[in-house]
Amino acid sequence: LWGRIISLARHGATPDGGVCRLALAPEEIPARAELIALAHEMGLSVATDPAGNLFFHGRLTDSVRVRGENVSAWEVEHVAASHPEVEDCAMIGVAAEVGEQEIKLFVQPRDATRIDLAALSAWLGERLAPYQNPRYLTVVEAFERTPSQRIIKHRLPTTRERCFDRLGGRDSRTT
Repeated sequence: LWGRIISLARHGATPDGGVCRLALAPEEIPARAELIALAHEMGLSVATDPAGNLFFHGRLTDSVRVRGENVSAWEVEHVAASHPEVEDCAMIGVAAEVGEQEIKLFVQPRDATRIDLAALSAWLGERLAPYQNPRYLTVVEAFERTPSQRIIKHRLPTTRERCFDRLGGRDSRTT
């Protein structure tokens, strides 16, 4: 984070160590582009008004639409993270074969444990509504994170290959 702040301060730096960037002046344009890129990396949505002011509206949607139901990533991740073998997890939506989306859950094992994804799926099924139970599960060694330690979900792969498929009852990581 400190490196990002220093980088932004270089745009319009003054000899006395300060910063002077007039709104929409030539030195402000690359600083704004850098700030917008940082916000997008953090999963934030950004808008501008007619005067050129930047507005950060918070995280992009963190829910998935499954068979007509909105599924909160926080709810699914909260349940999955309570499993004794799960260190951390992240949920995203992936394109469904028919309709809206299916849930894909990435899990990071605790202490290099080998997670049985079929057993984890069954465990989740006992604790989540049927539409909340992730169809696809996959294991990751670690998550890429923002400077504030949030998982960068938009960089997680949306493919269905190399996943456990709850409906297919198969683990495509070994096929």
